[in-house]
Amino acid sequence: PWYAGYLCGPDLLVNQSFFVDALWSYTNWGMVVSPWLLTPTVPATVSEGDTFSVDLRVEYPGPTRFSGAFPCSMCTATISLSAGLTLASAPTVSLPVILSGDTATAAWDVVATGPAGEWGMAFQAQGIVEGTCYAYGTYNDSIGGHSYATVDVGSPLLAGWDPEEQLTSDDGSSVLCFPGGRAMVASDGGTLHLVWADTRDGNSEIYYRQRSGGTWGTEARLTDDAGHSHSPCIAEDPGGGLHVAWIDDRDGDQEVFYKYFDPVGGWGSDEQVANLSEVDLSPAIAAGESEVYLAWQRRLGYGLRTQAVYFALRTGLGWSAPVDVDASAQRDSYRPSIALGADGLVHVVYERQTSSPGDEIEKIVHKSWNGLTWSGRTGLSTDSSYSRDPVIAAAPDSTLHVVWQDGENTGGDIFYALYDGSAWQPVEQFVTGGTEACSPSVASRGADDVHVAWVDHRHGETEIGRHLCRMDVLVSR
Repeated sequence: PWYAGYLCGPDLLVNQSFFVDALWSYTNWGMVVSPWLLTPTVPATVSEGDTFSVDLRVEYPGPTRFSGAFPCSMCTATISLSAGLTLASAPTVSLPVILSGDTATAAWDVVATGPAGEWGMAFQAQGIVEGTCYAYGTYNDSIGGHSYATVDVGSPLLAGWDPEEQLTSDDGSSVLCFPGGRAMVASDGGTLHLVWADTRDGNSEIYYRQRSGGTWGTEARLTDDAGHSHSPCIAEDPGGGLHVAWIDDRDGDQEVFYKYFDPVGGWGSDEQVANLSEVDLSPAIAAGESEVYLAWQRRLGYGLRTQAVYFALRTGLGWSAPVDVDASAQRDSYRPSIALGADGLVHVVYERQTSSPGDEIEKIVHKSWNGLTWSGRTGLSTDSSYSRDPVIAAAPDSTLHVVWQDGENTGGDIFYALYDGSAWQPVEQFVTGGTEACSPSVASRGADDVHVAWVDHRHGETEIGRHLCRMDVLVSR
């Protein structure tokens, strides 16, 4: 407007009544140009292979004085997609004639072709405003607007799995028991208990959090010492008590420590399971009515076997002397996980070293203990690539559930094996590569209720995630 020099120019705020009453006349005229407002609606997350709907709301703004005027014809809306997305419909959609102050909508079907990651969508809407005015004459002007949105494409999930849910977002690294161990348990009443290590305060400490009634509670810090506390694992006994074990170097060596939660009295003091010169790693824990079972990896030094899986039992008399689970083996064993089955047996899975790539020697193996002796080995994975970080959960229906990281295809994938009470079923893959998925954990209340959690680097940071049904920790079901 030229009504006064200080009003001239772009991006000036002018009172609407002043603009309409004082400037909009045959002697003092003004012009207002406002781009269309485009508001896309897209899902936050989808899985590779999903077809999903994208909606776009197009608003033609203008002063209320001109509502219903200045019709815009030949209106269209167009979507452009980045590499991980493709269209299942035409990119350009025709819109009806839009009047000032009105809105219109457009919609597309989009396919998440992947790979996993964050992918973008650009939107453009436009039309032609035509007419005549006393001062300007005939006009034919283009008008429109732009917008942009993103969608997070995740790896393919099995039918029945819920979307991922991020549980930590602090500046430090949040890490589940690495490698292996069980970081999460599910109570009979549906409550989930989760432990992890976190460096948010500069030193690695152990944290605990529970999920009840579909809601995650506040975090509880379990350790507060100068040592590096890491690789936590958790178990629940039939009375509701919680048992947590982890590795701690507060005394100079990496040793296994233990902590008990009494449902009435709360968290107890820290206990050191063994105090030997060897380096301990990767603890895994299970609990019965009056006994606690612990397995871990121990470095033996130099020799034919340099790594072994050890086992100890806690009763009312304290911790038993550690024993070698596979003492007759001629190969190293690593990263155990342990569970107490409904059959009364103690079940252990671990990684067993192969002599050379492709020799088909089992890599993830299972053994059980009846209170007196250990069973023979059962191989769960025999592919020519690496298999590591196995974790086992035993359900009340006598089923066993094992997950591990596997490099059979590409990157870090998560594999799953089910023992249905009588036999091991075919191995199943449910997290595929593209980014490194590692450090899985599993909990189960039955064959149809299994929860798996793992660490994922798909967003450029180490975070925790979750899926519910079978559960950047990323959690899945």
